[in-house]
Amino acid sequence: MAGQHQPHRTMAERREQLLDATVAVIREGGLSAVTTRTVTARAGVRPSALYYYFEDRDALIGALIDRELSITLCHVWETVEQAAGVREGVESALLAYLAHVQRDEAYQLMVAELTVTALRRAGPTGVRTTYERLLASATDLVERWSAVRGSTWALPVEVVARALVSQGSAIVSSWLCTRDDAGVRAEIAAMALAMSSLETRAA
Repeated sequence: MAGQHQPHRTMAERREQLLDATVAVIREGGLSAVTTRTVTARAGVRPSALYYYFEDRDALIGALIDRELSITLCHVWETVEQAAGVREGVESALLAYLAHVQRDEAYQLMVAELTVTALRRAGPTGVRTTYERLLASATDLVERWSAVRGSTWALPVEVVARALVSQGSAIVSSWLCTRDDAGVRAEIAAMALAMSSLETRAA
């Protein structure tokens, strides 16, 4: 409870506590249930504590979206390090992303709702930082592939990275809409093949 003594936490730990509380509130009552009082009550802290870490409700929602991105990247990019080539790397990354979504589909639907809400309330600026981080990560991956394999690309690296990001979003939407595991895996295989066609090996 908020009135009880709380164990000492670092600022980072308290911030994560508030984000975890936000997820719990959304799971129980939907996004509309997220208020300063419901989140802080769930976290067991005073209502004023929220504003030490987040400017307002929109900032809290944005931070939650950003955290989901970080979790996703940890699951996805680590799978491509040992891939033999671009086709295998893209396929393993997208399959890892799909597996991450399938582990908790209710949470992924929640993240989708958060993203739409951020876009509606703040326009592209509401999720631009998150997208830019995702694009930067994909760009880094493509550049590392290029360095290791001595490759060039038929399109600019940023365009290749944007395509990779778009494919991740597409497979999530496809699976959430259909729950067709075999069909989405076939889509992933086709996407990986198409991406590999953009790579040209250096002479």
